[in-house]
Amino acid sequence: MSEATPTVRDLLALPELAGARLLGGSGGLDAHVRAVAVARRADAAAIGPGAAVLLVPPEEATSLDADIALRHCAERGATLLLVPARLAAESAARIADRLGIPAAALSDGDPWALAARLDAAVRAPRLERADAALAAARAVRRAQVDPRGAVEALGGVLRMPVAILDAEGAAVAGAAPPGLPAGLLDAAPRTLPATDGGLLVAAPITLATVPEAWLVAGPAEAGPARTVAVASALEIAAAALSGTFARRRLAVERDARLRAVLLGDLLTLAGPPPPALAERVVAAGWRSAGWHIGVHLTAPGADATELGAATPRVEALLAEHGLDAVTVAVGGGWSAWVSTDAEPDTTGYRAVVRAVRALVQSAAPALVLHAGIGAPHAGLRGIGRTVEEARQACLLAGAGRPGPAVEPVGEHDARRLLLGSYGSPAFRAHAESLLAPLVEGRDAGLLPTLEAYLEHESSTAATAAALGVHRNTVLHRVRRAEQLLGVSLSQPDERLTLQLACRVFRESGL
Repeated sequence: MSEATPTVRDLLALPELAGARLLGGSGGLDAHVRAVAVARRADAAAIGPGAAVLLVPPEEATSLDADIALRHCAERGATLLLVPARLAAESAARIADRLGIPAAALSDGDPWALAARLDAAVRAPRLERADAALAAARAVRRAQVDPRGAVEALGGVLRMPVAILDAEGAAVAGAAPPGLPAGLLDAAPRTLPATDGGLLVAAPITLATVPEAWLVAGPAEAGPARTVAVASALEIAAAALSGTFARRRLAVERDARLRAVLLGDLLTLAGPPPPALAERVVAAGWRSAGWHIGVHLTAPGADATELGAATPRVEALLAEHGLDAVTVAVGGGWSAWVSTDAEPDTTGYRAVVRAVRALVQSAAPALVLHAGIGAPHAGLRGIGRTVEEARQACLLAGAGRPGPAVEPVGEHDARRLLLGSYGSPAFRAHAESLLAPLVEGRDAGLLPTLEAYLEHESSTAATAAALGVHRNTVLHRVRRAEQLLGVSLSQPDERLTLQLACRVFRESGL
């Protein structure tokens, strides 16, 4: 970062002047300070151009001395007058405003120590920047690089609000600043005026090649030197937080259960994400901004062990077919989604559909897959919406088709209407009630046999081969299931209803 001469605003932001009260002259806050002078009652000779003047009068001095000192500052080109609080009066405020020279009243303290500190800040702004960066590093280390603890510690060091925001501007830790201008989080480290006043400084938290979260300070009043110091501190802290999130991502990737739970939370997300959820999404490395297209895959007939063994193969297939997707192993299959910056048009969506069709075909016959594809949706909530649509479409994909099958949402309006119906909570409840006689009965083989029978197009031989039992066993179980359910599998509508109910029952873990 470039060197910056401190302004009056920078000096007033120093911790040593935290108790100072601005009397007047706010129009000169952005004037640059080039020296620090200590003056007695009316010692004009000590005052020079661009100086911050610290008035140290004798005990018998009055407010008139402050008024006279202000006039001397104007005559000599000084930029700031600091006076003891006991000399502050309305007359000084009026003169400061008229002359455009900021005047501030000081609380009790050692004026000589203050003068030395101000002189160091004016003569060596690099030290101010280094001090801020060092203080930020210490604060983050003391907080053990916990995001919430880090923003609290940084806020204390920088004396301004600090927050971690995801790529959409939602709070991960701390509170999202008011007046966040559009585009602040779209580029490299930058400083912009907040729409509500003051400045915002942002530094990227990068886990791969693009920022996945931002460390933001402000809004606050700050001059050039102060802004540079804050930016330096944020860059140091952001680098430490990048390492933290990277380590958390590795931990999440090692634990597939955490990923499944996190996806489950996104599927039930009804409003803006709470900070804790946004933090988990960032830590998992899941992109929240942009547009997402969900894909859900199942391997009919595979047990839990076979599904677990197939997970690396499914991830490899997605990559081989150009689908840069986040993949989560869930009960009975895999949910995935691809993300883009812009909303996919019809051509882009069809490209995803073609890739999924090719994937499903290339996996057979070693791995028979059914796939559903959701519509594009935006933002963090969009992940849950498109994945839920993909899951529902996947249930419909293999209806009456034992081989590889793909069902994109929206390709067949009539089927989509049916999809919306049986994907609803009402149908889930109906499925549970419909299949209850088989679930609650003594014969645990009835429901798996019925499902396999329907998935294999009512073929007794294919069902027997899939289950490893005799054909007569299949026939006996199917007839018993018909009796208990009070249905006839010779009726196409009843077959379809039962097949969908079996799928919803399995997918929902009822």
